[in-house]
Amino acid sequence: MRTYFEIINDVLERVSGGETAITVPEGVVMLDEITWDCPPIKSIKLPSSLRIIDSYAFEDCDSLKELILPPNTVTIGNRAFIGCSGLEKITIPEKLTTIGEEAFCSCVSLKEIIIPAACVLFGEKIFRDCRELSSIKVSPDNDLYDSRDNCNAVIRKHSNTLLAGCYNTVIPKSVNHIGQGAFYECKKLSRVVLHSNIVTVGRDAFGGCSNLKSAYICQSVTEIGDRAFWNCPSLETLVISDSVKKMGNDVFYMCPSLRKVHVKNVTGDKKAAEEIYRQTGISPETTIKNAVADNDIDFIIDYGNEYITNENIDYLIGISAEKKCTEVSAFLLKLKHIGFSSSDEDYL
Repeated sequence: MRTYFEIINDVLERVSGGETAITVPEGVVMLDEITWDCPPIKSIKLPSSLRIIDSYAFEDCDSLKELILPPNTVTIGNRAFIGCSGLEKITIPEKLTTIGEEAFCSCVSLKEIIIPAACVLFGEKIFRDCRELSSIKVSPDNDLYDSRDNCNAVIRKHSNTLLAGCYNTVIPKSVNHIGQGAFYECKKLSRVVLHSNIVTVGRDAFGGCSNLKSAYICQSVTEIGDRAFWNCPSLETLVISDSVKKMGNDVFYMCPSLRKVHVKNVTGDKKAAEEIYRQTGISPETTIKNAVADNDIDFIIDYGNEYITNENIDYLIGISAEKKCTEVSAFLLKLKHIGFSSSDEDYL
């Protein structure tokens, strides 16, 4: 059955017919939010005249496995390829300047991508839920972004901000900031270790990382944005420093598995610790105030085993299990030794 194209002022708006392999006519300059009145598209050849792929243009084209963008294409709009779950490979031309927000959201089969030299605008959460993505490279000729040290991430050069990564990303030591939504819904990510040069963690940076089990945040971090770790249902262990001076809203919201929180008290700042405990919901704020007031060294809260102890084991704060950490009865005992046979790693 023949394929029909509805084209208005050089803009493709509708495709209908019975073919699964189509060729878009020359002269089309823009793909709009296309209505696909046809069987699932398995392959598509785009015209050399194409310049703009607008928002949602290929939404839910889940049978499309590979796509080559024409050399004159300059813009990929917001969520242009959202839900293209079968897309494994896309070739982006060197002239492309703009990639919109969540452009490849839920392209769960996409394995690799190369950001061209001309790209100057890079939206948030571009690789949201790209769970198989393992290779991210930026052209060495790009003036604004790079993927230094083969890190498998996109980094803004002038600010050393990691903008987008994948489960295979190795954060370079030269990175100072984790950008907004950088690893959003990176569902294969299981462990986060932020090195000692990182200062800020942006909004939604690790939100929705459903398999993330542990996060280690170094004492150089001073700011954590809204919802930075929200909806991480597998997160069990958090190691964080009280050097954090600003913490956004709902940083640990919807983290029901969080059991071990280790606050590294290096500055004596009580407010940061109180905010961490307030957001995790592990223990009432008043108990934390009392605990911190008497103990300005490292301590651990373990919700699952109903106890709190510091790293050097000078004090033990016991919590009655039947109170479920909502009505806490706490007591302090001066201790020199506790006969734990476990290694420190069991608690961190």
